[in-house]
Amino acid sequence: MYLPAPGEKWQKRKESANALHRFIKQRFYLFKRRGQKCETGSNILLPGGEGGN
Repeated sequence: MYLPAPGEKWQKRKESANALHRFIKQRFYLFKRRGQKCETGSNILLPGGEGGN
């Protein structure tokens, strides 16, 4: 894995956070599109869902 210099740390973290957000949005969109009949499929990504507290 690539370890950024201390100066780049926050910039890299911001970029990875944006990438993660895009990834989650994409996953959520796919889940909703694939499981429109089964609404429980979209609950997987939500906190406090099944077994989560």
